[in-house]
Amino acid sequence: MIFSKRNRSKRILFMSSNGVGVGHLSRLVSIARRLPKQAEAVFFTMSQALPVVQQFGFHAEYFPCFRYGQSDFDNWNDWLSLTLGQMLDAYDIRSIAFDGNMLYPGLCQAVSSRPDCRLIWIRRGMWRADQNNTQHLEQGAHADLVIEPDDIAAELDSGAATQPGENSILVDPIRLLDTHEILDRSESCMKLGLQPNERYALIQLGAGNNYNFIDLMDRLIATLRSAGSIRPVLAQWLTSDLSLDLWPDVPRICCFPISRYYNAFDFTISAVGYNSFNEIISFGVPSIFVPNLNQAMDDQAARATFAEQNSAAIHLHTATQPDLEKVLAQMQSDKFRQSLRTNCMKITKPNGAKAAAHHICEISGIASAANGH
Repeated sequence: MIFSKRNRSKRILFMSSNGVGVGHLSRLVSIARRLPKQAEAVFFTMSQALPVVQQFGFHAEYFPCFRYGQSDFDNWNDWLSLTLGQMLDAYDIRSIAFDGNMLYPGLCQAVSSRPDCRLIWIRRGMWRADQNNTQHLEQGAHADLVIEPDDIAAELDSGAATQPGENSILVDPIRLLDTHEILDRSESCMKLGLQPNERYALIQLGAGNNYNFIDLMDRLIATLRSAGSIRPVLAQWLTSDLSLDLWPDVPRICCFPISRYYNAFDFTISAVGYNSFNEIISFGVPSIFVPNLNQAMDDQAARATFAEQNSAAIHLHTATQPDLEKVLAQMQSDKFRQSLRTNCMKITKPNGAKAAAHHICEISGIASAANGH
């Protein structure tokens, strides 16, 4: 990509941590594609899903997370500060929009040495109440602005990030796609190599990098096969270390964003991360939610509980896995799935990506994003 001289000092660096999925990176792409034409986005990511950024036409550079680089954390932060400083100077960056659970010392150091550079922390909520995130939240003082994407299930948010600070702004849930960008069933099936006259259930339990879902996956596939005519399809996460080739006769898809093809499926059995949950509810996809209960994750169980309380989804408790046959038999009913779709529409919220783009441009001294695409 060639950067024009006319846009110097109108460039924003979108920086994401690694995570176990693509959530942080996806939110940044959601915002960047809604910037006004006079603003330019450059990406600096620790996610191995780098092609996601390039797919949307943005320039991106990769920096390995300290875990994958097997580095000492302090040494890694020195390396980060040096590399980031070079990028800020080379691209004449006006501000950094960072999406991650903690502001790295190396990031704060690089920004603090450049008084004209603004730091925006995009920090989703639903932190687990049993996590000690005091130190992470205190780092918010280094940010000029904290943008907090709302969550459809925010009513059940009991985590430490529920108390907004003086420099915090709440926006609606951030989604990559808007409703008009979702393909219809026929085109979705064609793109995925599925038959539009068949019925499918999408199983998307996440990357599996921090919990083992193989036994659950095996039971889901076996039960679906015996429950009726709806065939399972497996979603292979872009950043997954696991191979899903244990079921060679089950179709597998690996694409981004998978939400573009939701109409190919009669329902989904899904993990309950921020992006998956808010997209599934917003696009009215009948769903069975399976929370990832790993201690390092956000409060996925609360999201699943909220959806079930509003009759918008089924919450499958992975610890007990109650009567899976009964749950999947329920999802065979067209009437039941339609009721879930209807109730999803009652609790959905608008897409906040455009508002986030506006606030980032405003603090960066760039013209309003009100007319952004």
